[in-house]
This record gives sequence, C-alpha cells and structure tokens, in this order.
Amino acid sequence: QLAVPLVTSTAPAGIGSNETPPPLQPEGPLLDELLPESMDRAEFGECVVGAVAVVADEMLQVKYGWGLDVADVHSRVLARTEARTLLSPQKLAAHVTARRDLWFLDWRRERLLRLELVCHPLQGFSDMRRRLRLLPGIPSIVAIVSSGAGSTVDAVAVFRVGCSNANSVVGRCCEGSSKQRLCHFTEADLCSAVAIVPSIVAVRGCGGHGSATQQPPPCTTEFAGLAALLATDRDIGPTATAAPRVPPVFLAALHAASPTAATMQRIGDALELPDVEHDCAQEL
Repeated sequence: QLAVPLVTSTAPAGIGSNETPPPLQPEGPLLDELLPESMDRAEFGECVVGAVAVVADEMLQVKYGWGLDVADVHSRVLARTEARTLLSPQKLAAHVTARRDLWFLDWRRERLLRLELVCHPLQGFSDMRRRLRLLPGIPSIVAIVSSGAGSTVDAVAVFRVGCSNANSVVGRCCEGSSKQRLCHFTEADLCSAVAIVPSIVAVRGCGGHGSATQQPPPCTTEFAGLAALLATDRDIGPTATAAPRVPPVFLAALHAASPTAATMQRIGDALELPDVEHDCAQEL
C-alpha cells in the first residue's frame, strides 16, 4: 500500500483568498517513484487532471453558481503542464494558480475564467469524512487511492460517505480512468487526500486577448455561510485517523425520514451507548 503522504505544504489562511499561495515546501518521495512499474504515468496524470477539474467545477457551482467546461479544463491543462506536475494534485493546483495565461471556458462556453485553487491537505480518513459531512454529495476532495496491495493507483473526486458502510467513502473516477464510474474505498486504500477550494480571479469574454477583463462574481449566500465552517473544520483537524465504530442503531437514527418520537428515542439510545466514539456522536 502506498501509505505515504504526497503533500506537505500548508494552504493560505483565508478560504478562497485571491492572494497567491506561498511556494510549495519540499515534498517527500515523489509519486512518480511510488507508482507501480507497470502503471502508465500518463494515464495516471490524466486521472489527476480529471479529478481536480471535477472538484473545481462542482465547488465553483457552490461558491458562485458558475461552472466549468470540464473537458476544456482537461485539454488545456494537459497541453500546458509538465508530465511530473500532473502526478500530484497539489502541484497541479499550484501550477494552475501560478499560470496567469491559463484561462478556462465556463459551462456555457460564453466566458473565460482564470482560477486560483487553494489546497487543504487532509490528515487522514476521519478528516476526509468530516469534510464530506460539511459538503454532502459535492465532489470537494481529490484522493489518491490504491488497491491490489498497491498494484493499482487512481485519483478520484470524493463526494460522499458510503451508504451501507459508513467506514467507506465514494469517489468519482474521472478522465483517463476507464475501469468504472465510482470508486468505493476504505482507510486501508487511502494514500493521501486534499480538499480544494477554487476561486475565480478574473473573467473575460471569449473574443480573444483583446477582451476586457471583468471582476469575479460575488459568492453565493450558501457559500458565505459555509466558508466559516470550512475554515473552522480545517483549523480543528482530527485527533486520529481511524474511522469511528458505527453501530446499527446509529445508522437507523441517521437515515430516519423525519424527526418522529420513535426517531428521537433511537437517537437517545445511540448517544447512550458507551462505546460510540466522538466522531460518531458528532455526526449524529
């Protein structure tokens, strides 16, 4: 298993700040050296680009109500990025932020957007699950996962906790990954994970370099309330990487259709269990 952290730098203090992130700190062993010999580096790089593009698109919809043409992002990044940069989501995000000449089509193909991608390295599986609870159903994390005792490595856009197994999470397989659409994985499969919060730095029309640059749109009301929670969640951080024990009574309460008297009784029963861990009670 590739249980080696792939990113070690810290993100800027502000969520969605328009300031240029500081240079990346020296990393540990390069992912290029950790990938199985039989694995196609170019194919894996495409997976990383696809996952970053999906997360940026979905998070921009939450933050501004705008989206990206994901296929356009994929093709432009591949054309203007060195192969080794594509092997790390954080290096790729820093590259996109630093390239002032890199503009992407919006989802309507009417405007070009220049982006800043701020990365928040997650310190383990419980940290990733906590982030998913704040953004349920929204691809907001790029995870590097392995299977087959490290023989296969993939990059996925993580968006939810497993429905029937709360000790697993689900990611979307992106461009370059033809094996399947979804990837279900557990803590044992996780190599590293980074949450990405994109910001629109500038906007211009599609009329070429002569088009006037416009200010970015305002944030949505939803994201304005969410930004403080994301910052708080990042600052608190996890105390352990193990996933909490999830007893059946807890799952029954969590997935109840409405807050009936019976539901409230099940919640009380779940909270009174002596061996329910803190993360489990917090989620409930």
